[in-house]
Amino acid sequence: MNERVNIVFAIERPSAVVHLGVLVSLRIPSLNCAIDLGRISRTLATRSRSTDRQASVTTWGTGAGSASIIVNTPGTYTCQVTYPTGNLITNGNFSSGNNGFNTDFNYSSTLVTDGNYYIGTNAASYHPQFVGTGSGNFMIVNSGWPSAHFNVWCQTMNVCPEQTYTLSYRVRTISNSQPARLQWWVGGTMSGPEVTLPSFGGWQTVSHSWTSGVGQTTASFCLKVMSGDGVGNDFGLDDISISSTVVLSDQVEVLVNTLPIELVSFTGEAIMGRIHLHWRTASEQNNDHFRLLRSADLENWEEVIRVQGAGNSQTGQDYHAVDGTPLFGSNYYTLVQVDLDGTRPTLR
Repeated sequence: MNERVNIVFAIERPSAVVHLGVLVSLRIPSLNCAIDLGRISRTLATRSRSTDRQASVTTWGTGAGSASIIVNTPGTYTCQVTYPTGNLITNGNFSSGNNGFNTDFNYSSTLVTDGNYYIGTNAASYHPQFVGTGSGNFMIVNSGWPSAHFNVWCQTMNVCPEQTYTLSYRVRTISNSQPARLQWWVGGTMSGPEVTLPSFGGWQTVSHSWTSGVGQTTASFCLKVMSGDGVGNDFGLDDISISSTVVLSDQVEVLVNTLPIELVSFTGEAIMGRIHLHWRTASEQNNDHFRLLRSADLENWEEVIRVQGAGNSQTGQDYHAVDGTPLFGSNYYTLVQVDLDGTRPTLR
């Protein structure tokens, strides 16, 4: 025998009813900027879904830390998840050379000319007065006075609304002259302080925080050269990073309400390659029929059979249905009750 039977206790109506004992599960849509606990009318146990970035921390208002909880008391249930985005920048360490970003500077290995830059490993190879190496490729910039307020590096990317991002880069002055001054600009607006680069010497990491706006899903990030001194302004740029620990939350309200039927039991068993489903009601009101649905994954459902209901009844009613062609592996079943007026629930 290769069939396994799993009963999902879920009878729904459009009247926003959630049964106690329901499994409330976390869903993370593909954009990773929201979580969804489902609508108030959900009673079906839906398994949690995640994307390529798994939630690193899940916290329910109950104190649970799992992707789903079973609730037995009516009320409002909240969930918060956090996950690290990692570095969202493409080619932030310039290991792929001169691509993945925009700049106002001119790409040339002749760095004796102001306004030029090059991607290399040793600044001294492109200017007789430049000194400095990195851990690999880095951006070598001759930013003289004509290039004041030039964008040295820009990239546009997707962001999540109302999240705080860390913007960072490594930088060093590569000539023994006046250090350059850089500043982040996001969406054409200054962000954070103007940073005077360290004097001629080693590498230094500069970090700054920026928070996205309400409903904001994209942002253009630029590092702009603010200085325009007659001499100096020459620097190396590397390891540009934009990252966040995204914090998301949602809530769902669980209610108790009078149902059109009072379900006493719902069971199933596999017998000789067929699944026999049995359920019993204690009372029924305006019950036209039941729809027996089957799923292999708790997300995609198909109707197996319809069974006529008792209409209005205050006595116990027993029902039996057979799935003659069950799926290989796990078979999940749920009942959907339909009123006499044809009202049908939405099942997820």
